[in-house]
Amino acid sequence: MQKSLLSYLISAVLATTISMQAVSFEAENTQNPSLVSQQHSGFKIISNNIKKSPADTATYQGIQLDNGMTVLLISDPKANKSLMSAVLPIGSMEDPQSQQGLAHYLEHMVFMGSKKFPETNGLDHFLSKNGGLNNASTAKYRTAYYLEVNNNAFDEAVARLSDILSEPLLLEQNAKKELNAVNAEMVRAKSSDGYLMYSVNLATSNPNHPMSKFAVGNKESLSDKPDSKLQEELQKFYQQYYSANLIKAVLYSDQSIEKLQKLAVKTLGLMKNKNLQKPMINEPLYRAEDKGVMLHYKPIKPSKLLAISFDFPNDEDKFKNKTNTYISYVLNNNTEGTLSDYLIKNGLSSSGIQATSDSNVSRNRGDFTIYIELTEKGLAQQDKIISLIFQQIEQIKKQGIQESYFKEMQQSLEQDFAHLQVEKNLSFVENITDAMLFYPLENVINASFETESMDKKAIAEKLAGMMLDNARILIMHKGVKTDKQTPYMNAPYSIQKFSDAQKKQWLDFSKNPEIKLPALNPYFATDFSLNKTKNSLLKPQKVIFEAGEKIYAMGSHYFPKEPKAIINLGFGIAPKNTELKPQITVALLNYMNGLAQSKLAFQSSIAGISASFSYGENGIGASLSGYTQNFDKLLQDGLTKMKNFELTEEDLKQAKQQILEALNREKKENSLNQAMNAFYKLENYPYFDTEKQKALVNEISLSDIEKMREHLFNQTTGIEVLSVGNLTDKQVEALTKTAQKYVQNSKTQLNKKYFVDFRNISQKINYIQQVPNEDDALVVTYLVKGEERLTDYVRSTLLADIISRWYFNDLRTDKQLGYVVASRAVHTGKTSGLGFMVQSPNTKPKGIMTHNKRFFKESEQKLTTLTDNEFEQYRESLLEKLQRKPESLEQEFGRFVSDFNHNNLRFDTRDKLIEITRNITKEQIIDFYDQAVIKQSGFVFISQALGTKAQPSDAVNVENAKTITSIEGLQKTLPISYW
Repeated sequence: MQKSLLSYLISAVLATTISMQAVSFEAENTQNPSLVSQQHSGFKIISNNIKKSPADTATYQGIQLDNGMTVLLISDPKANKSLMSAVLPIGSMEDPQSQQGLAHYLEHMVFMGSKKFPETNGLDHFLSKNGGLNNASTAKYRTAYYLEVNNNAFDEAVARLSDILSEPLLLEQNAKKELNAVNAEMVRAKSSDGYLMYSVNLATSNPNHPMSKFAVGNKESLSDKPDSKLQEELQKFYQQYYSANLIKAVLYSDQSIEKLQKLAVKTLGLMKNKNLQKPMINEPLYRAEDKGVMLHYKPIKPSKLLAISFDFPNDEDKFKNKTNTYISYVLNNNTEGTLSDYLIKNGLSSSGIQATSDSNVSRNRGDFTIYIELTEKGLAQQDKIISLIFQQIEQIKKQGIQESYFKEMQQSLEQDFAHLQVEKNLSFVENITDAMLFYPLENVINASFETESMDKKAIAEKLAGMMLDNARILIMHKGVKTDKQTPYMNAPYSIQKFSDAQKKQWLDFSKNPEIKLPALNPYFATDFSLNKTKNSLLKPQKVIFEAGEKIYAMGSHYFPKEPKAIINLGFGIAPKNTELKPQITVALLNYMNGLAQSKLAFQSSIAGISASFSYGENGIGASLSGYTQNFDKLLQDGLTKMKNFELTEEDLKQAKQQILEALNREKKENSLNQAMNAFYKLENYPYFDTEKQKALVNEISLSDIEKMREHLFNQTTGIEVLSVGNLTDKQVEALTKTAQKYVQNSKTQLNKKYFVDFRNISQKINYIQQVPNEDDALVVTYLVKGEERLTDYVRSTLLADIISRWYFNDLRTDKQLGYVVASRAVHTGKTSGLGFMVQSPNTKPKGIMTHNKRFFKESEQKLTTLTDNEFEQYRESLLEKLQRKPESLEQEFGRFVSDFNHNNLRFDTRDKLIEITRNITKEQIIDFYDQAVIKQSGFVFISQALGTKAQPSDAVNVENAKTITSIEGLQKTLPISYW
């Protein structure tokens, strides 16, 4: 099911509304799962014909448990890990008016213990010991729960999550803690333009529609009221809506179908069936007065956006016709003379049109939305752009409903599905359970891919609905005038009906340029035959390795039957230039190149190839991924465009505006991101302070751009190539030679990869910055000294696996410091360590650090008392993760990139990490923690983000620490080494 951007805006804060790609192909299930005689009571088989990709070797079976729950079983002997998800069609739209945010609050509370597993966060504890994790999300129309875990721990994980859903304790003693977490989540959301813009959309919709309520909730909306007690409403909501017959679930594991059947019955089968009905809505989301309106929203971060959204009935039952997909395909196309092409070439937008749709916005309604990211010039000509959009729509109505476009779209979808590779993670099972709410069970895998036929009448009807009286137009930029604020989120906006003068202007096309319909795509593969590669290889092998040429390649070991490959070609100039001017010049040049390459990028992606052509301050890179048949043509076309596209003053001006906006947005990020980014900047060599970057942007001339491009194309000293997949060594060499026809390469010296070297540094740094947000953040990074790079990598990774849950439960669950509380392993250069981060609306950095110090002492004691069995469980879990097989060609390729870049051409880092993990001891872990965190003998970096409510006295004062104001200045005092 396609989702509009407005549906996604909420996802980072409240709900992870995953989109199913829009593609189509029907594949019969070639497996022959046993049609068991259903001797196991408790279920019945309802489908053995789940339509899946031919590339998918798993066995699928749909069953219905006796309690009415539908469960999709997926048996995959190759499964690296096991996954579960469960979703019910109850979301924030069911919130009572008196307790808005209740569905979200309940989603938090169910994890606070269940009848059989009463320990608070017991599921989290169990998963952390068994290589797993879990999450949950509340959307307007549904609530979802999902987990992943090592295969050998799947049965208990399913039992725990099933019990959480069946019999949560919902104890009032935990209420305040999770209410604080929900409130902190809301405060964090207030620094997100996406969520704020979503709140504007809801505030201007029909107030009688249940979607208009405050979905996240906070301490105000979720509180005791004279006629509504929160705890009573919480329990009532669970009893009223959580029923087995409404839930859809997925179990994915390496177990057989028969074992999964039994597991489902004895866990999920225990939930009560209350025989509830899925909620229905008849109220319109937008009334007549809510359409034909212009919305203005003033963003937090500098950005400019035009969005035109049209209201339609829900049409998810027509998914096989791909009506929305077809219209999006034609509108998004940016071939010569199309509207997208015109917008990009005339400096009105950097990316052209992004059209998307959501068949189910509010259960009963859907939408179709056209987004355009505007430039300054585009913003000034917004009325012209709106007119051009309606001109393009009219042209599609009259000339654009064509079989040729439909067949091209269909071909793209069929190819994608025939060779579909899906990484099996939480998103994978969440995607499927979401689809189970909307599509027939047989189509939950292929719904977004299947194209039955072109429905010209449906396309014409949808286009006919794209009229001004059915439109809502949003303009977002810092200069808009607003006179209203949204409830709770305080997003500034205004709303006005379209005037007659506006309508007349927008629908007068007489002064507009001619806009063409798309040209057909030249990059589609027609030959899917396999080359004779060395599929027995487990690691890339040398093709050429000389002074200025390094080429390594291998056939795919894990996906030998796929006609796809990934190849990266990197030209470098040695010695490396580390000055600021080349960095800024290349940033501007890459933006201009992106404008020039937009057509090729779109066409190649539709044809199943991801193509990237980019400049670096010390070289040129090209990357191709996908069907290999047209790699040579695409490489030539991309490098030709890269070398010869026209450099203009107007494009340079646009590039400068966009780069400056991007730099300005850094200071508008949420508090945690700003605190975290400080260390990222420090480890990224060479780094230059933002104000220095901004100052230099305006100094770069078109002549500088021209000279840089000429320099990069004519002065390279070496090339490095890595290929994995359906290319022979000779083909890799041929592609390299093709690239070297365009890029002059002396082949004298390869570039070196530099890194900030913390191995022998004992120093404490305190970095404090002011941020324009309500909440504060503290991020502390502890690195160890020493030369044991891989051993330290394992020690930090294993430590993070052990203590991350302790840290979360202590500072978030028990002490209620904030919504985001996390610890993680840190790997930078040849050094490892641990990082701790908290974003809090109620505790200042000084207070957070006080809790940190207490936690560090207590966790040191917990580490020493960790039993041998517990330690072994964590170690085995890490071993299992390190030994997992890749689930996509991208993952297989990714295994070798770091070693290749770091000149470890034995490609044995993973093997060494596995061996080290097998032999690591608890004493080594404790010693690492002692050196890094307790004694702080290495490099310590404290990064503080003080929000609008903080005072200078709220900052952490660290003994023997150097307080800095310049990341660039600090980096210049640190040693730089190379791999």
